[in-house]
Amino acid sequence: MICSSLIVLAFVGCSSSASSIRKVLEADSKTIDGATTHSQVVQAMRAIDLSKCPEDFQDAYTDHIHAWERMAQLEKQANQFVATNNSGQAFLESVVRGFLGDPFGKATEQMAEHRQMEATEKQIQSDLQRTFQRVEKIALKYGVSLPRKPGQ
Repeated sequence: MICSSLIVLAFVGCSSSASSIRKVLEADSKTIDGATTHSQVVQAMRAIDLSKCPEDFQDAYTDHIHAWERMAQLEKQANQFVATNNSGQAFLESVVRGFLGDPFGKATEQMAEHRQMEATEKQIQSDLQRTFQRVEKIALKYGVSLPRKPGQ
C-alpha cells in the first residue's frame, strides 16, 4: 500500500511539474509578440512565473533569460554605436584626423568595433540556441514537448 501511494505521489508531482513547465513554455512562445526590442523580450520573459517549476527547469530557463539579456545589452551597444558614428562629431573627428595624416583612422576604428559586435552577436546567438536546447531537454525529461509554432 505504501509503495502504491508513493507511486501516485510521484506521478502527481510529475504531472504538476509538467503542467507548470507547459505553462512557462506557452508564455515564452508569446514573449516576442509585439516586442520591438530585445529588452522588451527579456522583460516579458522575466514576468513569467517559474516558481512552480522544478529547480532544474528554473535554472535552465534563467540561463536562457541571461542569454537574452546579453543580446539586449548588445542591442543597446549597437544603437549607441550607430548614434555616435552617424553624428556630426564623428564626421568632424574624421576630418581633423585626415588633416593630421590619419585619414582612415576613424573608419578603421569603426570597422574594428563593428566586427567585434558581429562576433559577439554570433556568440550570443549560439548561447541562445544552446540555452533553449537545455530548456527543451529538461522539459522533455518531464514529458513536456514544446508548443508548436503557427504554421507547423
